[in-house]
Formats: sequence, C-alpha cells, structure tokens
Amino acid sequence: MRDILFRLKRSKAERTDESYNNSIKEKISIFAEYSVFALSDRTDRMEVKMKKIIDSKGKLFGKINIIDLAVIIAVVVLALFTFVKFDRNDQITRSDKVIEYTVLVKQIRQPTVDAMNKNFKDIKEPDTQKALGDITDVKLSKSKEIITLANGYYKEIERYDLFDLLMTLRVQGTETEDNYYTLNGKKLIVGETITLNNQYVTSYGVVKSVEVVNE
Repeated sequence: MRDILFRLKRSKAERTDESYNNSIKEKISIFAEYSVFALSDRTDRMEVKMKKIIDSKGKLFGKINIIDLAVIIAVVVLALFTFVKFDRNDQITRSDKVIEYTVLVKQIRQPTVDAMNKNFKDIKEPDTQKALGDITDVKLSKSKEIITLANGYYKEIERYDLFDLLMTLRVQGTETEDNYYTLNGKKLIVGETITLNNQYVTSYGVVKSVEVVNE
C-alpha cells in the first residue's frame, strides 16, 4: 500500500508536458492496483469474520455444529406443532357439553306430524348425515295465519289443516365464545334454517333457541 502511494506522489513530481500522457496511464494503473488491493483486503476481512463465526470444523462460534443446530431447530418446531395439535384436541374433548336447542317447523300437515312422531332418536341432517341429536320434547299447535278482511282490517286465524311443531333436541357439542357446534361440526345459530330427518320424513325448521344444559 505504501509503495502504491509513493508511486502516485512521484508521478506528480516528475510530470512534464512531454510525459503527461504516460503519467495519466501510470495513474490509471496505480488506481487499478489500489482498487484490487482494497477489494482483496475487504474480502480477507470478511473471511476472517466468517472464520470467527464458523470454524474449520463447521461449528458456530466454536461451540455448536451447524448441522446439529438445524436438527435442534427442526425438533423444536415439530414439538411445538405437536403440542398445539394435541392441546387443541384436548380442549375440544374437555369442552364436550350437552347442547339443547329448539326448532320450529311451521305449517305442516297431519301426515308429516305422524311421521315425525314415529322416531325421536338419531335425528340427522339429510344432506351431510351429521347427527343433530335426539328429540326430547314436542309441542304441537294449530298454525296461525293473518288474513285481510273485506273492510281492509287484518285478522289472525287458526288453520284447521296445518300445524306448527316446536321440537326440543339435545346433542353432544362444543361451546365457543360466539357459537355452538355439534361434535361433528354442525353450527347451531338462532334464526337459521335447519333440515331434520328421522328416517321417516324430512322437515325444515328454524332454530329458535340454543343453550348448554347440565344433565
């Protein structure tokens, strides 16, 4: 490095008009040598730093082998994944509860009522075959309908040929902060339509209430 700087100073002192072009060439050569030296010096420093971090045996800071470190990280990640998975399953198992909900089926005829009364066990959703529980109570009432009178007034009347069926069902399920689920993942939401099948008839009703009960 000192030799390069000395040559640069000497070229300034000895420069004449006749040797101007040669002096320029010499400067370019000197600067090129300096750039190569600087780059080489920087590369050597980086290699020294890397050697301090990773030694010749492949150990990190001379203590931990890189391969061993990668294996340890992989094992930790796998252990965390397994813990979260089993902890989640354990929470679901501990959260098994008895959920009671009511479903209102409106304006059905007597044959449908008779078919519903044939079986109260293992009610399922026909499309998915998800278990909806057992029917524990049934309340039958005449369907009501609002009609318009000749004078423009409205009147509520009972239909003699149609019935409303309010069914209470119980099923094993899970309660979260916002929702209720059966164990097979059927979400029970008040106000939503639900389809029920008891092996004899399929009915469409609206969920009126959902709650957890203690047996």
